[in-house]
Amino acid sequence: MHDDSQDTISIFREHDGVGAIQLSFAERTSRKLPSPEEVIAIAKKYATQREWRVPDDAVRLTEIDGSPCAVFEYVQSGDESSYWQVWHILDSTRLVFITYVCDSNESTAELSERNAVVASLKWSR
Repeated sequence: MHDDSQDTISIFREHDGVGAIQLSFAERTSRKLPSPEEVIAIAKKYATQREWRVPDDAVRLTEIDGSPCAVFEYVQSGDESSYWQVWHILDSTRLVFITYVCDSNESTAELSERNAVVASLKWSR
């Protein structure tokens, strides 16, 4: 199932799912292909804004449809502990910001499904 209200797309299994993927898109002011360092810096800035302590070596760099992608995982503690996986994928004009969140005890339950959804991203050329 998916919901695409308010400029965010949410993907989840309505009856037996444990988490949800959300995708948001933004236009970049820059028109040049971002460097890997820039993509990692954006991911680190997001973590800092959330007041998450994410070690520098926890942000991994990969590639999705020819674009650099920074990805990291974080467990947010509290009354109900949450597991987050966060991707920032940039090309020369756009950014897609993807999050997956679930209860921390379920962090591996939908691993292959969420990785397949993110890996399937294709830019409209």
